[in-house]
Amino acid sequence: MGKNNRLKQLIIAAELAAVMGVLSQLIIPLGPIPLTLQTIFIGLLASLRPVGEGIKTVGIYLLLGLIGIPVFAGFHSGLLSLIGPTGGYLFGFLICVIVTGLFLKWCGNGRWQLYVANLLGAGVQLLLGAAWLMVYQQTTIQQAFLIGVLPFILVGILKVIFVCELAHYLIRRYEIKAL
Repeated sequence: MGKNNRLKQLIIAAELAAVMGVLSQLIIPLGPIPLTLQTIFIGLLASLRPVGEGIKTVGIYLLLGLIGIPVFAGFHSGLLSLIGPTGGYLFGFLICVIVTGLFLKWCGNGRWQLYVANLLGAGVQLLLGAAWLMVYQQTTIQQAFLIGVLPFILVGILKVIFVCELAHYLIRRYEIKAL
């Protein structure tokens, strides 16, 4: 891979990270963990782009937030955002992209594969977020589930349906091959 191609991929990842930052500002507050549209973006990113590009995009997004650019929900940024109550969800985006992308790479990107991959990725991301919330707030597993998972299940399923149907349409429309 040439230097120009690597630079082009890095620029695309940075642009996608900027989009993710914008979508993270579209929030519905649900206690300490807000509901944001960036999770739709994560699902589409993982469904339509190669795993490496997803990792770069989320990595750049996390780095931008870490250095103080307000890309996290509610225009937050900095180390405290990454180690605060939402930290597990933020790092969970990275794991979500990996789980979803690898499943699609290995199993193909048909409709049912999109659903399984996105449900797995979103589920892992939610569980990682809740696990961190349990540690951060020193709560029980049950409390972390009630705060960090339960409020997001129905909306999460609706997001997965939206992501999978849109991704399936785009894959068919633009003849995107399995990643």
